[in-house]
Amino acid sequence: MVTQTNKYGLTRNIPASVQRSVRYACGYGCVICGNAVYEYEHIDPEFSDAKEHLPENIALLCASCHSNVTRGFWSKEYVKRGRKNPYCKREGSSKFELNVARDGKFFVKIGETKFVNLKKIIEVNGKEILSISPPEIPNTPPRISAQFYDRNGSKVAFIKDNHWHGTTEAFDIEAKGKYFLVRSAKRKIDLLLRVNPPNSIEIERLELHYEQTAITGNINDGFVIRTQNSSLNIPPTPAEVTDAPFWISVEGEKIRLGQDSVGFLNEKEHPGVYELNNAEVELVSPSEIGSPMGTSKGRKALKVTVGESGEGGVTISFSPPASRIKRVDSRAQFGKKVGRNKLCPCGSGKKYKKCHGKMP
Repeated sequence: MVTQTNKYGLTRNIPASVQRSVRYACGYGCVICGNAVYEYEHIDPEFSDAKEHLPENIALLCASCHSNVTRGFWSKEYVKRGRKNPYCKREGSSKFELNVARDGKFFVKIGETKFVNLKKIIEVNGKEILSISPPEIPNTPPRISAQFYDRNGSKVAFIKDNHWHGTTEAFDIEAKGKYFLVRSAKRKIDLLLRVNPPNSIEIERLELHYEQTAITGNINDGFVIRTQNSSLNIPPTPAEVTDAPFWISVEGEKIRLGQDSVGFLNEKEHPGVYELNNAEVELVSPSEIGSPMGTSKGRKALKVTVGESGEGGVTISFSPPASRIKRVDSRAQFGKKVGRNKLCPCGSGKKYKKCHGKMP
C-alpha cells in the first residue's frame, strides 16, 4: 500500500498551481522521452524526505521511465539532468501515439455529432483542421490529423498521423485520465479531448480561432462556427455524418456545410451542400419554425436570418450536381435491378425508393 503522507506529514496531493508550474517547466511531457502521458516524480529530495512540494524539485516522467527509476535502473542524477534540459523543450512538443483501430470502425465526435468515413471534417481556407485519411498500407489504422489553435489564434497542439503533440508554447496542457486539456489562461479550457481507444476520439469542448474563423462550443450547449459575417449553430443533439465529402468548409466569409442531409428548408429535404454568406443559420426542431414537415425523431430544420444588408443568405447546391442525375422511369435503365431499399445508383446517397424509384 502506497503511503499517503511522509514522515513530515506531507501528502502526495500536489497543489494545482505547483502541478501547472511543473508541466510548463517540463514542456508538458516526460523529461526523458517526451511522452505526453506522465506522472509527477519528486527527484531532489525524494518524496519521503520532502517537507514541501517545490516545482523545481519535481519532474514529469512517463510510467515506463518512472519504473526505470523506482526499480533502480536509472539514477536520480539521470532524471535531474533530464529535468534541466527536458526532451519536450528541445523538440518543441510532447508526443503520444493514439491507439487507433485497424478494422475501419474508428470515428471522431465533436460534441454529439459523430463522423464516420469522412476524410475532411473541418477545413478553413484550404487548411485541413481535422481529417481522417485512409491507411497508407493495408491492415494498418486510418490516419488522424488535426491542428488546434487557442482563442488567441496560437497553435497549441496537433495530431499528425495518429500522434498527439502538445506544443511547449501553450499556456498549459494537462493529461488527466482519458483527457487532454489545453488552456490559454487559468480556468480557460480551449480544448477538451477525450481518447477512447481503439475506436474514437471525442472533442467535448473547443475554442478554436484560426485566421477570421472561430469554432467554439461544448458537448452540452452545441457548437458555433463563425466568420465575420456568417454563423452556423450546431445543436447539442446526437447526429451522425457518414460518407460525406466534408462537414465544415470555410472559404473567406462563406461557411459551407456538406454533410449528406443537412435539414429541411422550404418544406423540402436537401441533400448536398449549404453555403452561408452574410447569414446566421441554426439547426432547430421543425416545430420551432412551424414547418409542415413535422417533428419526427432526428428531423432538423434550418432557421435562417439574413444579414442587415439584405444580401447573401443560404445557397443550396446539390451533390452530385443535377447534371449528373438522369431522370429514368425504370430500374432497367441503370443496367441492373435495384432493390427499393438499396442506395440509388445515381449517387445521391438516398434509398432508391426515395430517389429515382419515385420519379415518373
